[in-house]
Amino acid sequence: MSSSLTPAFTAVQSPRTALPMSVTPSESTPPKARQIFPEPVKEYVRRSFAEENAIPGIDSNELNIELKSTITAAAESGNLHNIDWATLPLPQQAIQQRRLHQQQPWTHHSTPSHHIYSNSSPSSIMPNPNRKRSFEEHAIANPETPPWRKKAGKGAFENRDMYNNKAKTNKEKRQKKTMVFEPSSKFQEQLQNRQKRFNLNAHSESSSSQEDDDDNTASTGPVVGTSTEIVKGYFRLTRQPRPNEVRPQPVLEQALDMVKAKWKFNSDYNFVCDQLKSIRQDLTVQRIKNAFTVKVYETHALIALEKGDLGEYNQCQTQLRALYTLKLGGRPSEFMAYRILYMIYSANRSSMNNLLAELTPADKEKSAIKHALQVRSAITFSNYHKLFKLYHECPNMGPWLMDMFINRERLRALATICKAYNSQSLPVAFVAEELGFDSYDHAAQFVIDNGASAHLIQQPDNSFLLNTKAKDIFLHAQKAAFQKIDIKGQI
Repeated sequence: MSSSLTPAFTAVQSPRTALPMSVTPSESTPPKARQIFPEPVKEYVRRSFAEENAIPGIDSNELNIELKSTITAAAESGNLHNIDWATLPLPQQAIQQRRLHQQQPWTHHSTPSHHIYSNSSPSSIMPNPNRKRSFEEHAIANPETPPWRKKAGKGAFENRDMYNNKAKTNKEKRQKKTMVFEPSSKFQEQLQNRQKRFNLNAHSESSSSQEDDDDNTASTGPVVGTSTEIVKGYFRLTRQPRPNEVRPQPVLEQALDMVKAKWKFNSDYNFVCDQLKSIRQDLTVQRIKNAFTVKVYETHALIALEKGDLGEYNQCQTQLRALYTLKLGGRPSEFMAYRILYMIYSANRSSMNNLLAELTPADKEKSAIKHALQVRSAITFSNYHKLFKLYHECPNMGPWLMDMFINRERLRALATICKAYNSQSLPVAFVAEELGFDSYDHAAQFVIDNGASAHLIQQPDNSFLLNTKAKDIFLHAQKAAFQKIDIKGQI
């Protein structure tokens, strides 16, 4: 082959990548100078964070954002030295004003609110953030046009028309959302009639008497009673009581003596309870807390306990617990013992533990409290022999409380006795003695009332024996006794 033949391809020079030119330090962009704020701006910032200008409900984050927005807007517009910063509302004031404005009902006739710069000079007026700017206003405020907007020709006009149509559609949607429903004429008429009735009732109530006017402007201080009525029924307060409806302490002392005499005379509990609640109410509205207050609550608690009204007793016991902490006298150790017995009755172990934690060594040596703690210990360790001995030695009015749970413990003790004397018959007289019954007949009736009459065996001498096979009956009755619910809602 001849060497002069041309090759079958065309040589192409490979492309070379242009290396970036190094930039010398002198050609680099100079660093941006730090903004120096004038002294009025600094003073404005200090006043914004001062404690005396703080407004509840506005946290530091909201304050920082509002403050930064205000100063940035002023700096970008070149108005840092033109604004009167001494009279400009603080950021927290602007936030509060905006919140109040947003709470007001808006309609499509409402005008936009003024910006916080509205009180400054015309040259320092800033754009209103509540007003949505159109595309043209945005272009004027930002003269640098993005690259996709620099295209000339048909495409640019099409893009602008499409954007304007979309903006108009969004604007119409926003207007529909902000439009408030306009009520019909019938609905408006109903509102007017209702307003007339309200104004009429308010006018009649306000003009009924001068005392009613005093009630509307009554202070929050205690009422000083002027009534001299000894007997006064209890009623729930639905307004501020008037002084002529409240009895002062000297009259209340006479009322308490009358209630005690009435209870000793005929034991009319409904009347006595109503009068004692009325006395307690008069003490409460006058904010009287002294030795007489303690005496009233102790009296009501003991009468309610005697009558078996645990609802009123528990309310009085709760108030006495707070009054005893004020060292106003009374019988705190006695009622502490009542609280322990009441916790045993209610089987409230958590409250019992809290109560025991409050007792001091000196409290535990007092006779009433010591007896109540022994009762608790006997029940805890199932020492029924000691329990019923303590039952007959209970001081003060403790037996009234022990009567509420003693039969429950008798059932448990009777089941234990029947289990111990398995397959034997026990004399009912022995049961009466061990379980603390007052008589032989009471013990026999207790067995019958709990469904074990079939297990009583009559003897020739007319005495009875109890078959120990009745233990399951007593166990079932004991469980049922613990399942009783107090409908009055005590602990």
